[in-house]
Amino acid sequence: AEPLYRRVLDGREEQLGARHTDTLTIVHALAALADKQGKLADAERLYRRALDGREEREPGATLISHEHAHLCAQPGGAARGTGRPGQAGRGRDAVPARAR
Repeated sequence: AEPLYRRVLDGREEQLGARHTDTLTIVHALAALADKQGKLADAERLYRRALDGREEREPGATLISHEHAHLCAQPGGAARGTGRPGQAGRGRDAVPARAR
């Protein structure tokens, strides 16, 4: 998947520019892939690039509302979700209610 994302990113940067929303969407996708592969330094660099680009286009924009930011710091919180509806906060580190 990474080579395909990189090809798309190169094309979008050339056609749309580095700060275009569609370009930043691919940057974010690459960050998520690097994160999933355990390439945390690469993931952080790419996430920061996507966030900086979004903030530049929309000053004051955040990726997470302030009312939900506390969930990111909790083990098994929203940041560790499975991506399935109704499963937010049920990441691989979540503990079933019976075991608590």
